[in-house]
Amino acid sequence: MTRLLEREQVTEKFLRGWTPKSIFEEWRREVTALGINPQHVVQDLWIGFAPWSGEEVQSSDGMPLVEWWPKAEVQTRRQALQDYMNGIKDPSRGFPAYLVSYVGTKGPRHTIEHLIEAGDDVEKVAAVLIAASLFPRMKASRRTYPREEWPLWEASSKLGDLVTQTMPCHWGHTCTSTLPEHEREDGIVIKEMSAFIRFFAVEHAKVLHQWTPVVIGFNDP
Repeated sequence: MTRLLEREQVTEKFLRGWTPKSIFEEWRREVTALGINPQHVVQDLWIGFAPWSGEEVQSSDGMPLVEWWPKAEVQTRRQALQDYMNGIKDPSRGFPAYLVSYVGTKGPRHTIEHLIEAGDDVEKVAAVLIAASLFPRMKASRRTYPREEWPLWEASSKLGDLVTQTMPCHWGHTCTSTLPEHEREDGIVIKEMSAFIRFFAVEHAKVLHQWTPVVIGFNDP
């Protein structure tokens, strides 16, 4: 048996019986058991500022005002932004980036944009987050895939293909992260799909317990 054929058979065995629907159902069970409601992930924050009411305001790098904020700091950071806007005399001045930026890199912010598109569709939310977990390990320019402990590269690639059938996701190859933090893979051996999904569910639950993806909008106070 050739090495290529052997790898194809191992990959087929890893994926056997799994469909996008069953993958998403398993993921939902896991994150729900870990205390996460996957239907309400992104939080909209409204800041009262009449001159910008109804406008699509962007940050200095041209991206929508989205960011991952520490869950414990969401309300205090929102109030700090509101207080700053209350003191603006010249609407053209905008606001300093530090009031919004926290993680500060584009990869995790692009993930929020995908989550906005996914809305409350749990399967699409699962697809975005699983794809976000796979990307820096498989497709980023400085990817670090744990080849010894994890499934074959081909199997993980097929998993990525399955989930993005439901929700296409893209990040720039220079993005080295797609979430505020990633679970360490050290010593974690994964050879079955159920364990793979569980690993990602744990990563996502930890992120969502500690961080909130926020979308900042402005309205007329």
